[in-house]
Amino acid sequence: MTLPDLSRPGDERSRRICYCVRVHEATILRAIAEGCRSVEAIRERTRAATGCGTCRFDLEVLLRRGATSEEGGSPGKTPED
Repeated sequence: MTLPDLSRPGDERSRRICYCVRVHEATILRAIAEGCRSVEAIRERTRAATGCGTCRFDLEVLLRRGATSEEGGSPGKTPED
């Protein structure tokens, strides 16, 4: 089953996370909002981190930020902050 592309017009205005596959932060945040809860799930959904893999750390940060927001924490903060 092929999932639809999560990219939307305007995503390119957000920070590019994955340079190999040209995936922007807005696309990754949308994947997290739609239920991706691991780097592997984001990889499958967006193709980010399927090239060189250097963006994996950024995906982990965005996942932590999303988890903190869902738990009622302050968006943009991680438990270590």
